[in-house]
Amino acid sequence: MKKLLLSAISCTLFNIGITTNADAALVTYTDQATFSSAINVGTTINFDTDANGNAIPTNTIIDQQYIALGADFNPFSNGTPTASSPGTTQYASVIPPLSGANILQTTGIPNVDGGFEVIFTNAVSGVGIYIGGLHDLSYGITTFEIFDSSNSLIGSYNLANEIGSSPYGYLFFGVTSSTEISKLQINVGDSDFVWFDDLQYSQTISSVPVPAAFWLFCSGLIAFFGAAKRNKT
Repeated sequence: MKKLLLSAISCTLFNIGITTNADAALVTYTDQATFSSAINVGTTINFDTDANGNAIPTNTIIDQQYIALGADFNPFSNGTPTASSPGTTQYASVIPPLSGANILQTTGIPNVDGGFEVIFTNAVSGVGIYIGGLHDLSYGITTFEIFDSSNSLIGSYNLANEIGSSPYGYLFFGVTSSTEISKLQINVGDSDFVWFDDLQYSQTISSVPVPAAFWLFCSGLIAFFGAAKRNKT
């Protein structure tokens, strides 16, 4: 079974760790159904059709096709987000289409980091994406980073696949934040061949799950004040 590994620069690879804004409550997801339930996903971008439902031809650079859906795509770190067909890649026999005909690739310069960024017209409470072909860290670090409206980093995640070579198929990664997310940046490792599909996000700010300890603390306070009131009367 394939597993997605997360690490921050200061953390061991096999630990879930983040570099994060201490003011933001963050929850990560590697199961799409759980993520979708947590934030009530309102928008999915599949790179097959644009915001108006028109088919996107293979090898089309993705930039403003989804402005009407509140998402503006831009090149990042030598990468160019491009809609590709699995049938036109060197891994055509092993890249499954997740939905529709197209996948998203960064078409970066060989052996140089390349990625893309998504700027959200309206801040979102959570964002996630399917990632295919992810290798271990020996192929370079693939990062998933989210920013607030002032372009301050909220959270940074290093993504890797524990099975190492030939990890074909998709893994899901998503994150919710109590701080509104205004930008997503993904940077692919310098020698990795990675593809993406079905970017998902919610533009309705919803509550991030609160730790159970908080509710236990609140219950204790209620009991304390209830007892105090009874003693007073």
